[in-house]
Amino acid sequence: NREADILYESGIRHILLLTGEDYKRTPVEFIGAASGRISDRFPSIGIEVYPLKEEEYAFLRTQGVDSLAVYQETYDPDRYNEVHLRGMKKRMDYRLDCPERAGAAGFRKIALGSLLGLSDPAADTFFAGLHARYLMKKHWQTQISLSLPRLRPADKVPDFPSIPDSVYARFFFALRLFLPDAGLILSTRES
Repeated sequence: NREADILYESGIRHILLLTGEDYKRTPVEFIGAASGRISDRFPSIGIEVYPLKEEEYAFLRTQGVDSLAVYQETYDPDRYNEVHLRGMKKRMDYRLDCPERAGAAGFRKIALGSLLGLSDPAADTFFAGLHARYLMKKHWQTQISLSLPRLRPADKVPDFPSIPDSVYARFFFALRLFLPDAGLILSTRES
């Protein structure tokens, strides 16, 4: 609660709770309890957590959570299986349907995206756009946003795919033309 007080006192009113993919150490009940304790101070609480069931999203909605950020990482099923070897994240279809379940649970905002460089970046941008358009039509009351973070260099990764800024900008321009009402999010990892 002390951290929430500090954020509130600094003027912040919209927050994002992150757990990563650790559903054992941060079960839905834990996320709900944390959200419930701070919902009186924050009119918008977002989550970036592992994919949940629709009823779990509905429970979090009762605790003040109103937005979700989830990254498909890649829409290429072969590549997805190559880089996700075990655990819940290995279930591509379950992750792909995650924004749909949040929309059905009444979330006001949903952000999705692809991790560019994991597969063909043009294809992943295209499919992220189609995914967003589908969600915008099915869950018309929900604000849909897209993000396209790029892979960054890492130790011991020799085949780093580089996406030039000019190409990266074209992906965003194409999304803006295709989805004029979608939110576009530029990752803080970008210069």
